[in-house]
Amino acid sequence: RGGGRETEREEGRKSHRMRRRPVGLREGRRSVHLLFGTANIPHPAKLGKGGEDAFFADPATSTFGVADGVGGSARDGVDPGVFSRKMLSHCRQWLAANAHEQSSMAHLTKAMTAAGNALESAPVGGSSTLLLGALDSSTARLALVNIGDSAALLLRPAPRRFAKAGTVLWPRLVARTQEQTHYFNCPFQVGSSDMLEVVKGSADELQVQVRSGDIIVAATDGVTDNLFDQQLQGLIAAEVRGLLGTPDESARAVQSVANNLALRAVAVGKCEDDPETTTPFSVSARMEGYDAPGGKLDDVAVVVAVVREGERATTAAMASNFR
Repeated sequence: RGGGRETEREEGRKSHRMRRRPVGLREGRRSVHLLFGTANIPHPAKLGKGGEDAFFADPATSTFGVADGVGGSARDGVDPGVFSRKMLSHCRQWLAANAHEQSSMAHLTKAMTAAGNALESAPVGGSSTLLLGALDSSTARLALVNIGDSAALLLRPAPRRFAKAGTVLWPRLVARTQEQTHYFNCPFQVGSSDMLEVVKGSADELQVQVRSGDIIVAATDGVTDNLFDQQLQGLIAAEVRGLLGTPDESARAVQSVANNLALRAVAVGKCEDDPETTTPFSVSARMEGYDAPGGKLDDVAVVVAVVREGERATTAAMASNFR
């Protein structure tokens, strides 16, 4: 290993999902930012309390997150939705207060740890899955940290030829976080007292270089249990030209995508116990030896973002379901 360089094998052993990238944007390229669309649909039985999912999307810092309060804690008199919203709110507050730092996976794990400390000192009981993302505008690097069974996908429109539709701009999958479960339908989760331990020992971390026009989807399991990745891609493909259009066209399209993903996930979720409906949830259940055909009706939270070049609009507001 001459000159202090790592061989490909050594680098691969360090991380099979990290790749060396240039430190910054290519000379002459403008900075980038995220244009967001969001949607949140509570389970019908939890509508009165706002559901148990939480989300935020902050254009000022190009950060976002989703969380799913673990329903089992409700048996102990704890509202899982209160915990997930407070936890994610603390994460966002830390990210906003430390926006001067370069966005990275370490930046996100610091936000998680700070949220855990704030919840423990309150104290606020409960547990939740947690996914945070941040785009560094100067380097065009996207950092993602995930605990549990929410998911984030990075999609990049590229021409693809279909037998019937011909050539279309298809949002091909570039990178994806991995769901983490202890066993079927039991995701990894964090509480106020074990945030640091879980983040250090179990978090799924991903960093990837993005380009203008890339599309990011972050969603709770209410979406990913009911829609396969290819179905998500198909719904997004219908809006790609708008997403890549003018700022106004892109803003309308990204909100339309978020709405359509949420509505479609709920529609499929209502097909519970339907043997004619195949979903990621039903496939996973079958693989684990369970009989759970059809969809899985649940809370839904989804954040969609499109990477845009140049400065963000100063009027763009933070979106969340915090109370």
